[in-house]
Amino acid sequence: MSTNKFKHHSLHLWPIIISALTLACFFASSAWMLTILILATAAAIAIYAPLCWNHYFPNRRSVGEHIDRILSMGMWSQIIMLVVFCLLTIGIGWIIVDKCDISLWTEDNASPLQSVVYYFFDPGNLSNEVNGAISSQLTSLIISSIGMVLLGGLLISTISNIIERRVQHITEGSVTYKSLTNHYVIIGAGEITSSLIDKLLNEPGGHKILVLTEKDVPPLRAQIHSHGKRHQQKVIFYQGNIESKSQIERLNLNKAYEVFIVGEDEGYSRDTKNLNSAKMAGEVFEETKDSDSRRMLQLNVLFDRYPSFSTIQRLNFPNNYFGKSIYFHPFNFQENWARLMWGFTSRNEQTYSRLDFIPLDENKHVHLVIVGFNRTGLALMLEALRICHYPSYNPNNPASRTKITIVDKEFGDFSDYYHSQYPYIDSIEDIDVEYRTDDFCSPQMRQYISQLATDRSVALTIAICLQDADLSLAIGINMPECVYYQPKPGTTENLDKNLLPRVLIRQEVEVGLQSIVDKDEGHYLNVRVFGMLSECFNRDIFDDFLPRLLHADYSANGLIDRLYSTVKPEPDDSLTLEQRQKNFISTLEAEQQHWLTDWNRQKENMRWANRYAIDIYPLIKNMETPLDSDGNPIVDEKYCSMEHRRWMAERYVFGFRQAKPGEKRNNEFFVHNCLIPFDELSDSEKKKDKSILLMPKMVAIKEFFDSLPETEKNRLLHS
Repeated sequence: MSTNKFKHHSLHLWPIIISALTLACFFASSAWMLTILILATAAAIAIYAPLCWNHYFPNRRSVGEHIDRILSMGMWSQIIMLVVFCLLTIGIGWIIVDKCDISLWTEDNASPLQSVVYYFFDPGNLSNEVNGAISSQLTSLIISSIGMVLLGGLLISTISNIIERRVQHITEGSVTYKSLTNHYVIIGAGEITSSLIDKLLNEPGGHKILVLTEKDVPPLRAQIHSHGKRHQQKVIFYQGNIESKSQIERLNLNKAYEVFIVGEDEGYSRDTKNLNSAKMAGEVFEETKDSDSRRMLQLNVLFDRYPSFSTIQRLNFPNNYFGKSIYFHPFNFQENWARLMWGFTSRNEQTYSRLDFIPLDENKHVHLVIVGFNRTGLALMLEALRICHYPSYNPNNPASRTKITIVDKEFGDFSDYYHSQYPYIDSIEDIDVEYRTDDFCSPQMRQYISQLATDRSVALTIAICLQDADLSLAIGINMPECVYYQPKPGTTENLDKNLLPRVLIRQEVEVGLQSIVDKDEGHYLNVRVFGMLSECFNRDIFDDFLPRLLHADYSANGLIDRLYSTVKPEPDDSLTLEQRQKNFISTLEAEQQHWLTDWNRQKENMRWANRYAIDIYPLIKNMETPLDSDGNPIVDEKYCSMEHRRWMAERYVFGFRQAKPGEKRNNEFFVHNCLIPFDELSDSEKKKDKSILLMPKMVAIKEFFDSLPETEKNRLLHS
């Protein structure tokens, strides 16, 4: 007979065996015989039940699988299993002792249940049963033995298993901390995550950082925690799918301070995944936040590829696409760097020279040479198109036009794609862009660079943006000598650094040779490395206070002047700081509709228009603008004209075109009727360009705002 047939036929014998044992219990003539029969019946049932389950329910989880599942689950499952076994043992022992009238020794003549409990928890009582009846000795031995196994063996192993599994879950990132609050959330462990963590830990408030990643957590934790004790105390890792709603629900978004979605390392559809994660994060926040809360959660989302980022900037998301309480802020690594070097966020930086934000006359112009037209090169060019506009420009003098030269041997391969993405760049009035497919190291290009470097009418910047960081460094420090050294006539002393070309070299990390070159103040005085992963994050990049303020001033004409009057100290110091803060807050709250609500309803391309408008501040700061007796700048049309050209360039980069005769403005299809020379604008439109003269006041307002208590700032920004 086969094994399977034997098992099948044996199933029919077990009911007979169990029935016989049960019947025998009723006719047992002695206590010890009853004890043996009860234990035998229990053992028979324990054997028979799994066999029946596995036979009649072959597709369901087996008893063994159930037990294994309990052992592999959390601590509560294991504790419950242990408690059930203990209660069963005590219950069966109580029935035997009580029904069979077995007398177990106890000092205080305890009840049968108490006696069983004493022997179960304290096997030492066995020594008192030496002279007792055989039934008492046998019963106490069985109860005490089971107690020793369950409490001495299973309990210890359960506790040990619980601790081991807890440590394992923590190590793997599967533990969820539901009490976490006021924390930063980073979704994804990409190349900038480590740098982002370093910067966030330096933020005021002492916020913890929660990282959700699909990667293996132990090596990632070891890498981050190696940075210091603070990283060990403040950074928590979860492991899970960054596109899974159930995983995002673990992040306590309703209590989070701010969210950054950076995705995993570069891979297929990374930007799409980040957008999906943002959508789910918005849904989770809306579902879990307090119904009466007016707080908004800022969601900063990385778009790794520049075409994706440009598309996101141009898209008009449906209202409340991410949720009515989500403040969506897309960003791009390469653009961050371009704005960090030349835009508003560089205002306090000494590392990178201004992109020639110096007074220029009509016979001198800015010239930017970009070597390597990859994502970094494109970002630098687009930022230059937005900010390289100067009051010295004369439409009748070609020498006053800004020039940008792109040098890339392979530019022809993607020229059509590039021009289809940015079809109106050639419409920018005061900037010429040329494209060269020469080898930058060729004699012809070296001669060309030498001519530019020694031309006193050219303010030259050369940006080496090759994908190979080592090759970028080698080329950047081996250009013609006149790029680095031009002696003053009759001396060996080098020219003033502001007269020499500036050289920027893309790198990924600032270590070794490149860090030495970057800090060299002799031969490589004007050479700087940029693009490092460790320096890509700057809080000002994600701070929209000034763009909001600029937009609000358009909506509520004169808001900046009204706020500035509350910020500017009185000559006689008649108001205390607290009084000025109250006046400032009340003025801002009175404009809540324009300051916050209107901004949150704006389309992405309009938000970015205000963000890019702020980037020209370094130039405004260095302009010698005449002031009237009240300290207000005197309106000079050349500055307003410059601002209009900057605005037109920014709109052309976005993809706007000039309206045709008889055609009306259409923001949905990027058609604008003000993309015309400043002189042809109506007086009402010309007034809008005067906002450029308000930037110093705006910066003063921002500095005053930063002095407010943190809770007050959060309320004004996110409620």
